Amino acid sequence: MLLQLLVCLTIAWICLVRRLRYQRIHALEKKYGSDYKTFRSINYRDAQSILGQMAFLECPWTFLAGKDFAFLRVCIESDDHS
Repeated sequence: MLLQLLVCLTIAWICLVRRLRYQRIHALEKKYGSDYKTFRSINYRDAQSILGQMAFLECPWTFLAGKDFAFLRVCIESDDHS
């Protein structure tokens, strides 16, 4: 009984995560386009926005840890130059 419940909850979780992921991807495609021609005309600020959103939404722990390490590096380098 408990095993069946866990299997059902796991399947429901996977379906929910897939649905939400593709909703985000489709929203980005709708806003910025999804083919080579539209990507060629995109400016660097929009490209940076897309990369930031995808990095934060797809792997938030990695993104936040990288941001924290970059911040520490800047702090350490600025202390070395003082």
